[in-house]
Amino acid sequence: MVSCATTAENAPPIHRKMLLLVERFDQFDEDGDGYLSRMELEKGVNSMGPDRLTQEQFDRAMLVYDTNGDNRVSRAEAKAAAANGPVLFEN
Repeated sequence: MVSCATTAENAPPIHRKMLLLVERFDQFDEDGDGYLSRMELEKGVNSMGPDRLTQEQFDRAMLVYDTNGDNRVSRAEAKAAAANGPVLFEN
């Protein structure tokens, strides 16, 4: 059986980073509060290889990921947004 699910291995580069962000959430949560601040999000995502996200992409990520508007991303918010895939980064 062949799976069509998007994984970090078969996703476009930017979406791959967002999927890996979910996998490495605890690693990027530097203060251990269970949330990623924008600074933690930027640092974590940009540490995953040479393709850096632009400030505009981070602005969009925060709008999509931070669904309750508290200026931080919970694990549940990260999982939900990553499941939406590359739509997040389309114009």
